Amino acid sequence: MNAIEVKGISKNFGKSQVLKNVSFEIEPGKIVGLLGPNGAGKTTCIELLTGLRQPSQGIIKICQQNPRLIAARRQFSVTPQHLQFPPNLTVQELLHFSASHYALAESTWAVANRFGLENDLKRRASLLSGGQKRRLALALSIIGNPKVLFLDEPSTGLDIESRRILWREVKEYARRGGTVLITSHYFDEIESLSDRILVLNKGELIKTGSVKEIKESYGFKKVTFQISDRSSLKDFRFESLGERVMIKTSDPDGLVRNLCKSNISFSGLEILETSLEEAFLDLTGPGAL
Repeated sequence: MNAIEVKGISKNFGKSQVLKNVSFEIEPGKIVGLLGPNGAGKTTCIELLTGLRQPSQGIIKICQQNPRLIAARRQFSVTPQHLQFPPNLTVQELLHFSASHYALAESTWAVANRFGLENDLKRRASLLSGGQKRRLALALSIIGNPKVLFLDEPSTGLDIESRRILWREVKEYARRGGTVLITSHYFDEIESLSDRILVLNKGELIKTGSVKEIKESYGFKKVTFQISDRSSLKDFRFESLGERVMIKTSDPDGLVRNLCKSNISFSGLEILETSLEEAFLDLTGPGAL
């Protein structure tokens, strides 16, 4: 059975259609990245999946249930993009409160220790630093061992060490069979974590596939090298990169053969793979970021 099933959902706000006939499925134990430019409908999609809003049409099931039902909400957890904790509750009290909603919750101490919060249990959550609040938010989501985890920009403002903790815990959660849907503007994060990627643009799901498949959809690779006489490249379209030049091509081997046939002297040749960011911009447009 799929952990998440989305069939033909659309969402209208008045005359504005924010999502248009979106469908996808996510299996248990998978981490799926949801990418899209600002205004693509990512936040609305998360709100529909977590039962905060109702679709104008279509069907959503989380663990085979309507996410607006209490029984379904006990199967998933959410780390929202914008964090705000009650001003007077401590870290320990919040962890206890979150754990109380789930039948298979972990111990407060174990989770606090994993997220580097063991020395902050008696502190009011509202007084934590931005990075500590982010770590607490993820700890609150994971402590109950839910079957599905929704992460909306979970690492915004995190330092390098906190991001490593987040990545480690998300991967371990999925290894134990949990399902994750994550939105992020950090392409390295999506690339490191995701088994599959969904690309939203203007409310439509325009591409889905593995990181490799999304990259390959771009169709080009970058060939870079050093050359002393750039005038010899008059028959090639190239970009200057300091002491090196770069040529984009769908056939890097053919390009190298043509350079050699033209008796062009070059050195330090490298063939670089397309980045996820480049593929994303190609799919959604140069103004997407």
